[in-house]
Formats: sequence, C-alpha cells, structure tokens
Amino acid sequence: MEDRGAFPSLARALGALAGLYVGINGLSLFLNVLLQRLSARGIIVSPAFSYAASGAVELVCVGLPAVLWSRRGERRAAGAVRRDALGPEEAALIVLAALTWIPVMNVLSAMWCALLDTAGISYSQGMTVPEGALEMAACLLATAVIAPVCEEEFFRGRFFAALETLGTRKAVAISTLFFATLHGQIGALPVHLCVGLMLALLLVRRRSIYAPMLFHACYNGALVLLSVLPARVFEGLAPGMAVAAIVFPFALFFALRPCARMYILPEGRPMRGSERKLMALLAVAFAIPYVLSMMK
Repeated sequence: MEDRGAFPSLARALGALAGLYVGINGLSLFLNVLLQRLSARGIIVSPAFSYAASGAVELVCVGLPAVLWSRRGERRAAGAVRRDALGPEEAALIVLAALTWIPVMNVLSAMWCALLDTAGISYSQGMTVPEGALEMAACLLATAVIAPVCEEEFFRGRFFAALETLGTRKAVAISTLFFATLHGQIGALPVHLCVGLMLALLLVRRRSIYAPMLFHACYNGALVLLSVLPARVFEGLAPGMAVAAIVFPFALFFALRPCARMYILPEGRPMRGSERKLMALLAVAFAIPYVLSMMK
C-alpha cells in the first residue's frame, strides 16, 4: 500500500460521531415539540418546512462537523480521504447501479416489513410523500443533495479514514453499521445496511468519495421521484423494473471493479481500551431506537 500520510485520530472520530448523534436527536426532538405546539395552536405547517428542517439538521449536525474536522481539526490527515476524480464511464456505471439497485431493495424491504408485521413490531413508513412543486423541490434538496453530500463527507470521509487504522475491512463493517443504525428506522434497517455497505465498497473500489456520493444522491433522488408516481404509472413501469433487476448484477459488477490504483490496509492496529469502550457506548446508544421499537 502506498503512503497516504497521517490518518485521522480514531478517538476524535468517535467523539465526532457521538456529537453528531446527540445533535441530530436533540434538534429532531426540538423540532417535533415545536411542530406539536404550533399544531395545538391551530397553526398549519407545510411539509415543505419539515423537509427544509431535515436538510438544516443534516447541514448543522453532519456537514458542519465534517467541514470543521477537515479544515481545522486535522489538516495533516487530509490525504487519508480518498478523493480521486471520477471519469464519465465510471460515473455512468454508478448512476446505473443506483437506479437498478432500487427494485432489489424494494423486494428486500417488502420481505422485511412482512416479517416485522408477523412479529407484531411497529415501524415507521419514513418521510411523507411530497405534494406540489415546492414540497418536491424541498424534499429533493434535503434528501438527494444535502444528505448525500453531508453524510458521505462524514461517514465515508474522515470517519472511514480514522477507522481504517484498524484495517480497511473493519472500516467497511463498522462505518456501515453506524451509518445504517443512525437512521433509527427498524422498518428500513436491512435496506440501510445494504446501501451503507455498497457506499463503503464504492469508496474503496473506486478510490473516490465522489463515487458513494453520486450513488447516494441518485438512489435517494430516484426514490423520491418514484414515491409520487400514481399506481397506474407503476403498473406501466413493472416490466422496466424487471429489466432493472436483471441489469443490476452487471451494473454492480462493473461499478465495483477495482481501479488500477486501489489500496487497502489488510491488517490494522489493535483497538485501544478507551476506543473500545467509546465504540461500545455508541453502539448501545445507536441501538436504543430499535430496542424501543421492538418493545412497543
């Protein structure tokens, strides 16, 4: 493996993740209380505000820490983040993989939700479907622009680079688990795990943070656009979905082909005691929403 210079501190990375978790949950709780009080007073809040608020939370709690961490926290470790440029062919393959990933994830989601229904476990259906041009624009901005950029800069940027001191394979596994469980939706947990794994593999195989960022944006944007289509349009798209499911393995294979300059750290250093304790504490905190969902 080539020398990429210093890696970010794992202790600082875990501390940043803890701050991110507290910030997102704290701001989300504040916004929910605010919306409830406004509703109690008869003030109707547009769903566009909810989408805009979601984007603002991402910017403040995920994007801002990533920027400050990169520019002021550890400039010396900037080289540890993969930032190779993507060629047109690579970008097209990633977009195709993202679009054909959707029907596969829809099948997985349906099977998982059926299992949860059988077990009597309640789960959230996710974000409300946007109505009208303003809501659609706000939803796309929050989910297909702000969220992919902020989350990739944090999770597949400095956080992944810090975890990579433990070995690249461990970095893939740990970053995927924390990324998926951060969303706090038991109904979408398998999908978030699969998406998180795909994003981490794209980062490693394509040697560029822009690869998972592009996949994330296309996947989220396509989901939003598909959510507003009427049932009759879905019936017409059914054959196309079947074709997409057939094309998907080929798109995935070519999108994940190792690039000529790919590198990994097969073996990393042992985790220190303080790092192990902090990671275990974070794992428990991230698991709480799922335990509460199963107890309802």
